[in-house]
Amino acid sequence: MGTMAAPKGVALVLHGFDLMKNHQPGQALLVAVDWLHFKLEKQGYQVIFGRYNTHQSFVYGAQEIAAYLKNNSVPTNNLSIFAYSMGGLVARQMIANGLKPRRLFTYCTPHLGTMLHVPPINHGAMSMMPVSQDLGKLNKNATEAAFRSNVTAIGFSHANPSPQLHDGVVDINSATGVGLGFGRPVHWLSMRVGPQLPLDPHGAVQNLPDIEPALSMFVGDVLKG
Repeated sequence: MGTMAAPKGVALVLHGFDLMKNHQPGQALLVAVDWLHFKLEKQGYQVIFGRYNTHQSFVYGAQEIAAYLKNNSVPTNNLSIFAYSMGGLVARQMIANGLKPRRLFTYCTPHLGTMLHVPPINHGAMSMMPVSQDLGKLNKNATEAAFRSNVTAIGFSHANPSPQLHDGVVDINSATGVGLGFGRPVHWLSMRVGPQLPLDPHGAVQNLPDIEPALSMFVGDVLKG
């Protein structure tokens, strides 16, 4: 029986914060993961969905994912990362710790912290607050800063009467990392417009059709090599 050919590259997908301890982390993102499997695996790329404990700081989440990659001998020489919300901070922390991916796409990630009304219900949520020491250290990390030209930081805002553009959890300045020097900051208006917005706008953008443009952009960049 022949051995499997090595993949052309690996696409790592990281989920966001999970409110409920008994909920499967990243469950809401599975449709997007399946979409990436369909688009990339037939082109010879491996798609991996990395799971981590979101009730602790993103710093520990980075250690969990790094250990998973090492223990499963996942090749990282041509690694691309698509990370939603808290997952973007996990990915950036991994880069600060020495990981060298080809590119990073963050999607609705609180690079400058979550909005002030978001409750600090556990260590994971506290690590994403604007006053978080872990977030402050990450944003000052020289190793991670040197990689930022390779980051596409996508933020969403919904049609609402407020002058502040946000998705209900992360405002657009935080999602696009204003002042951090990301290579490609992107601001999109959600397709879910109208008088009745989703109960959880930030969570809703994980679903189709909102997430598809971001996934398509990611796949396009991955296939360019």
